[in-house]
Parts: sequence; structure tokens; C-alpha cells
Amino acid sequence: MKVQIWKKLLLSYCALVVITLMLVGAFLTPLFRSYLVTAQKTELMQQAEEIVNLTEKYYVGEIDESTFNRILDNVNRINKSRVVILDREGKVIAPNMVRPRPERRGEFRTRGFPRGTRLSREEVGQVLSGQIVAKEGTMAHLNIPVISVAIPVLMEIPEEKAGEQVVGAVLSFSPVYLVTDLVKKVGYFLGISSIMAIFLAIVIAYFFAKKISSPVKEINEVALAMAQGDYKKVISPTGNDELGELANSMNYLAQQLDVNVSALQQEKGKLEAIMASINEGLVAVDRAGRIMLVNPMMETFFMTTAQNLMSKQLEEISPHPQFSEAFAEALEKEELVVKEFKLVHSTCQITVSPIKQENGEILGAVGILLDISEMEKVEQLRRDFISNVSHELRAPLTVIRGFTECLLDGVTQHPPAYYYGVIKDETLRLERLINDIMELSLLQAGKINLELEEVNLVALVYETANKFMLKAQEKGITLMTNASNEPDRQIMLFCDPDRMEQLLYIFIDNALKYTPAGGTVEVNVWENETNKKVYLIIKDTGIGIPREELPYIWERFYKVDKSRSRQKEDGTGLGLFIAKQLAELHQAEVLVESVVDKGTTFTLVFKRR
Repeated sequence: MKVQIWKKLLLSYCALVVITLMLVGAFLTPLFRSYLVTAQKTELMQQAEEIVNLTEKYYVGEIDESTFNRILDNVNRINKSRVVILDREGKVIAPNMVRPRPERRGEFRTRGFPRGTRLSREEVGQVLSGQIVAKEGTMAHLNIPVISVAIPVLMEIPEEKAGEQVVGAVLSFSPVYLVTDLVKKVGYFLGISSIMAIFLAIVIAYFFAKKISSPVKEINEVALAMAQGDYKKVISPTGNDELGELANSMNYLAQQLDVNVSALQQEKGKLEAIMASINEGLVAVDRAGRIMLVNPMMETFFMTTAQNLMSKQLEEISPHPQFSEAFAEALEKEELVVKEFKLVHSTCQITVSPIKQENGEILGAVGILLDISEMEKVEQLRRDFISNVSHELRAPLTVIRGFTECLLDGVTQHPPAYYYGVIKDETLRLERLINDIMELSLLQAGKINLELEEVNLVALVYETANKFMLKAQEKGITLMTNASNEPDRQIMLFCDPDRMEQLLYIFIDNALKYTPAGGTVEVNVWENETNKKVYLIIKDTGIGIPREELPYIWERFYKVDKSRSRQKEDGTGLGLFIAKQLAELHQAEVLVESVVDKGTTFTLVFKRR
């Protein structure tokens, strides 16, 4: 059961007050009674000394018996104490009154000590031997406890000539209940005062307990709010005491936490954005190999969400043994570890680096996962490129060298003009290859900048097609375009006219190259007003391209029929690759349809701006 702090403080204060009052009462009551007894003895002693003086005067005859008895009677009547005069034998010689008195509390019955009563030696032996006696107890002739003082009466007796002798004693006593009644009254008033003090203490304790507990409660509420991420609450200081300082400290703490948490959230957001933008997989583990952090790319690698990956052992969920082994080795050797492994159809590389503190202690490890399949493919393409370029360069150079040596050696079977013609053709072929390679390098380096302007695509197609008319006629191919039917028609396109002409040149040249005599090549351009697109279509009735070869025709140095590399009309294998790059620079879509021995159709789709 929860007990509020103000109740604890209140109970503590009340218990402290009650215990204090009880201890004070327990120690004060006997002290007070002892003080009263001592005071009563002192008073009785003084009274007895005065009676002793009076008795001495009586013995020497300075006062007569009647006066002496009257004085004693007045003393017994006025005071609550009683006085008895004894002779040297212990007999009572005064007072003279023997009449009875009412028996009520607070008064003695004087008939208890009538004249001639002899007290025992136990009661008066000490005083009659010359000692002053003060004690508390019950006397034999009284029924109540009393406080008594006995003083011997000393006088010189001429007959005995022995100096002062004890001729009697004065016995003064008072009842003990006079003291006990006073102690009880004091105890009663002390009890009333204690109750009032306890009540007042409860009121004061309640006030101060509430005053202390209220700020503590408010501080607790603010602390809980801070634990839940709310740092905007402010505690109102109640004073300049420790609680006020604590309130100010909590307010300062909340402000600093708000600033720090905001900064951490910003850093966390930056880190998450960076991790999400990383194309490689990233995973971090602690010293025990439990996953602490992953990015979205690793979710795909593990085929589950990041939430399901947290705190799991890496070796239990690793899709490949070498993946977890790389982390284990990095944590064990405390050094960088790089491993490669095959995963389905991909080649992956994991690079793991240990995470160290400033003192060198290992906290965990972080790994970067790379899919190097594309890199391997690029490397293979690079090797193929070098091989193809070497082959393409070697073929015309070999022909040129061979025919030149024939001319130099005079070993010829044909007229020299034939050899010169072959050398010229191979030189032109070598020149085209070099130009295409230079164009390719510029495209891949991103150094080609388009000079865009409004161009009438109909006129551009018409002019470019006319440049191939002679070549088409020589091969017996019919080259036609719808641009020649309506020379005044305009289809305006925002493009680079030189690059657009180069694009047309590649497609028309390819169409004429692979179309046999008697075939047809069509170059048509038209626009769709509905979707605001322009279509440029180059269609031939040539040898066509096998369906399975269509995805690869855009690759560098790719040729459908490798035997054509030795044909006179054969190209470098870079034309379609360059054409695709130029089309993409113009944000155009390139489509191809082909049927073997029936022809091929290339369609370029441009967006009107």
C-alpha cells in the first residue's frame, strides 16, 4: 500500500512530539517529586529549628507553659505540618491538646500523640543521640506516609556539669500526600498541556508536511513527464531552501535535456537519412554478436524487418556462413576483415571493422555489405571492350599491312588500283572505329553537352534521308520518308540538331547496311496531339534480329552475326550503343521490333515540351 510522503512526515512529527513528551514526563515527574520532598524537608527543618529555639526558651523559663502550648497549637492549626515535643526519654510533652479533630484528608488526628506517649527507640533513637534526622516513611502512631524532621534540643544542665546535653527533641512532620497530590496536579496539567501541544504539533506538522510534500509531488510529476519525453513542464520554486534549489535544478535539467534530446533527434534523423540513402547494406553488432543497428538494405538481405533483427545473434540468422564468420573474425582479431561469398546469382563482399573505445576496448563491429556483381560485370565488360577494340583495330591493320606488303614486294594478282581501294576502305573503317570510340568515351565521361533549340523534325528527317539516297540506289534499296510528301509540314522538337542528325544517321545507315537489294527502308515522323508525343520510326525489310538477341543489341561491340566483322559493310558494333545514349540524353524512349528475314523497326518516342 502506497503511503504519501506528507502522511509519513506527519506521523513522524507526531511520534517525535509524543515520545518527547513521554520522555519529559517520565524524567520530570520523579525530579519534580524529589524537588518537592526536598523543599518540604527544608521547610520542616526551618520550622523545627524555630520550635527548638522556642523550646529552649521554655526550658530556661523565658516563656511559660501556657504560652508555649498556645504557640504550638497555633502552629499546628495554621500549618499543614505537625510539631511534637519530646523529652530525653522519648515521651511526648507537647502539644497539650488531646481533643479529637474531624478525620478528613489534609488534617492529622492529634490524639495520635497525646502527652505522655512514648515513642520507640527506632523512631527517636537517632535524634535523642544528638543527630538531626530527616526521612520519609510511615510512623507507628500514624496511618499515612509522612515526611518527618527531628532536631535534638541541646542545653547545659548545671547539676551534671557535662556541657550541653540532649534534653529532648522537636519532631516536625507533614503527610506525603501533600506532595503526591501536587505532583498529580502538575501531571494533570502537564497531560492537558501535552494534548494541546500534540494537537498544535499535528496542525503545524500537517502544514509543513504539505509544504514539503507538495513541491516533491510536483517534482515527481515533472520527472515522470521528463521520462516520457515531455521537457516543457516547469516547476515553480516555493522558496530559497533546498527544495527551491532542487526545483531550479530540475528546471535547468529539463531545459538541457530538451536541448540535448533535440540535438540527438536531429543527429538521429541525419544518421537514419544517411543510412537509408546508403546503397550498401550496413549492420552493427555488439561484442557478443547481437545485432544493434541495420539499414533498409539489410532488411532485404535478411528478408525481414529491422525490428525483428534487433538483439538477435548474427550467426543464427545469417544467410551465409562467411557473413557471420567475418564479424566473428573481426571481433576476435580486432582488425579489418574482408570476405567475398556467392549468394544465389549475386557476388557479395562484406567488410567488417571493429568498433573501439579510446582506451582500445572493443565495443562491437560494423560491417558494410556490397553487391559486387555489377562491378564484376563492369570488369568483364572492360576486358571484353579491350578485347573487342583490339580485335577491331587488328583486323583493318592486318589487311592494310598485307596489301601494302604485296604492293611493295610486287606480288600482285590484281591491278594496283584494287589494292589501293582495299587499303582505302580499311583505313576508312579504322577511322570510323576511332571516331566511334572517341564518341563513346565522351558519352561515358558525360562531356557531351546538348545545344538545344527548336528544330523542325520533318525538315531534319528529309535532309538526312536525302544524304542516303545515292547509297540506297547503289544497293538497289528503296529509301522513302513521309517527310518528302509534305515538305512544308512542321513538327517542332526541342533538341540538338547535330546530335539528332547523328542519331538518324546511325539508324538509317544500319537499316541500309542489313537490308538486301530489292528491300525497302522507311523513315517516318509524326506526332500525337493527344499525348503530346513525337514518333520517329525507322523500318526496314532486312535480315532482322533473332528475338533472343534483342536485349543485347544496345551493348558495346555487340554483333548479332559475328562473321560480319569481316564484311566490307560491317560496322564497329558501337553504333546502336551510341544511338541509345543520344536518345536518353534527349529523354527519348527507344523501342525495337524485329522478325528474322522480314525486317526490323526502331521507334523513338520524344516528349513535346
